[in-house]
Amino acid sequence: MQKTSKYTRIFLTDSQKELGEMNRILFQLEKGEKNPELINALFRIAHSLKGMSATMGYHRLSELCHALEEPLSKVREGKVELTNEMITLLFEGADLLPGLIEEAVNESAPKIDYKYFINRLKGQAEAKNIPSPEAKPALKYQPPRAIPVETRTLDELINIVGEMILRRNRLIELNRPLLSYEIEEEMQALNNLIRELYGQVLKIRMIPVSTVINLLYRTVRDLANKQKKEIDFTIDGHKGINLDRATLEELMDPLIHLIRNAVDHGIELATTRKEKGKGKGKVSLRFYKERDIVKVEVEDDGQGIDLFKVRKAALQKGIINKQKLDSISDEDILMLLCTPGFSMSQRITDISGRGVGLDVVKEKVEKLGGSLQILSELGNGSKFILKVPTTTHIIFALLITLNSHIFAIPIPKILSTTKIKIKHTQNMFIFQGQQVSLVWLKEILGIGGPAKGERAYSPVVITEIGGKKVGLIVDKLMRIDQIFVKPLGKPLNKIEGLYGVTILGDGKIVLVLELEKLRTLL
Repeated sequence: MQKTSKYTRIFLTDSQKELGEMNRILFQLEKGEKNPELINALFRIAHSLKGMSATMGYHRLSELCHALEEPLSKVREGKVELTNEMITLLFEGADLLPGLIEEAVNESAPKIDYKYFINRLKGQAEAKNIPSPEAKPALKYQPPRAIPVETRTLDELINIVGEMILRRNRLIELNRPLLSYEIEEEMQALNNLIRELYGQVLKIRMIPVSTVINLLYRTVRDLANKQKKEIDFTIDGHKGINLDRATLEELMDPLIHLIRNAVDHGIELATTRKEKGKGKGKVSLRFYKERDIVKVEVEDDGQGIDLFKVRKAALQKGIINKQKLDSISDEDILMLLCTPGFSMSQRITDISGRGVGLDVVKEKVEKLGGSLQILSELGNGSKFILKVPTTTHIIFALLITLNSHIFAIPIPKILSTTKIKIKHTQNMFIFQGQQVSLVWLKEILGIGGPAKGERAYSPVVITEIGGKKVGLIVDKLMRIDQIFVKPLGKPLNKIEGLYGVTILGDGKIVLVLELEKLRTLL
C-alpha cells in the first residue's frame, strides 16, 4: 500500500467517475436505447476499471471487472443478445464494485462474496448465445488529466482566503484617517488579487449538480421496482448549475429523502391510480439558478397531503393548540410536518413516512443558509421547494444596525430595501403593487429599544420568509461588505435566527442573521 499510496487518490477519482458513467449508460440501455456506441462505451469502462485495478494490485476487483467485461464483449461482437435480465445483472455488478473498491483501497479483510454473481452472469450470457462473427477492437485506457485534491485542503484554502478578506477589511479601516492615495491604490490591487484568488479556489470547489444525477435516477428505479410502481422520473435544469462541494454533499441527504418519500408515500399503487383515472406516476426534480441561490423542486402527482389529517395529528400530539391552529395558513400547517417526530404514516416500511425525517431535511437546508417550502393539493400531489446558496463561506452581506448593535444579512436573502413612514400599529404596506407584512426586527430578536409607533421614514429590508414577502424594520442601513462567515460554537449555535459570525475591519464582532429561522418568531 505504501508504494502505491500516492496513486490511490487518482485511482479513487477515476473509478468513481467510471462508476457514475456506467450507471448512466445502464439507465439508457434499460430504457431501450440499444445504441451500439453505448455497448462499446460500457465495455470500455469495464475494461478500463479492470486495467486500473490490476495495475494497483486489486485482484478481486480486477476479477469482477473481467467478469463484467466478458459478456459485454460478446454483446458488442453480436454473439450474445443484450436482454433486460442481463441489464439487471449488470446493475447488480455495478453495485458490488464500490464495496470492492473500498475493500481494496483500505486493505480490508475480504468480506464481499462476488463469485456467485460471476456464475450467474456467465449463465445468463451462455444461455443467450447467438452466432455472429463481427468483433470490434478495445480502446486503450486514457490517463486522467485532472489531479485529485482532498476536500480538507480546499477547506483550508477557503479559510486562508477568508482570513485574507478579514485582514483586507482591517487595512481599509486603518487607512481611512490617513487618506493616503498610494496606500488606497495598493489596497485596490490587493483587493483585486484576493477576489481573483477566491474566484479560482471557489471554481475548484464547485461541482456540477449533474454528477449526482445517476444516483438519484438509481434511487427511484430501485424503489419503484421494489414497490412494483410504474414511475416516470425526470430531472430538468441541472445542466450548467454548480454548487460548492460541501453544500452539494449536505444537500444530498435531504434530496434523496424527499425523492424516496415521493415514491413511497406520494405515488399511489398502480391499482389505486387506475381507479382515480391516473396513468403512470410522475416524480420530477427541477433546478433553477436565481442569482447566488439554487432553487430545487421535488414534485409528484400522487395523493397529496391531507390537511385535515395534519391538523388532527398536530392537535393529538400537542404540537400546537387549537386557537393558534385555526389562525395559521394552510402552508404553515404543512410546515408542521417538519416538527421532530411528526408522522401520519399508517404503515411501517424501510422508507420514512410522510413527515418522518422532514425535520432533518429542514434542519440541514437551514444549516446551509437555505429554506424549505411545502405545497400540496389533496389528490393532485405535493411539491417541496428547497433554496440553498451556491456557497456558504465568503459572501456579500448588508450591514444594518438595531440600537447600537450591528448585524449582517446575506445579500442573497434580500429582495430589496426601501424607506417608509411607520404609522401606529402598522403591520403591512404595499411595495411594487404587492402586500408585504411589516415587522420590527429588534422585537423579533429581543433587542430592547424605543417602543414602536409613528416615526420618521425608517429603512426596511424586504425579504422572503417561508415563501412570503416580509419587510424588516431596522434602525439604519450601513453598507454592503464582503465577509467571511465563521460557524457559531456552542451554545450560540442553538439560538434561533443566527447563521454565523464575522469580524469587521474595525475589529467588531458581528452576528450574521439567518432570516428563514426567524419564521418561528414572527
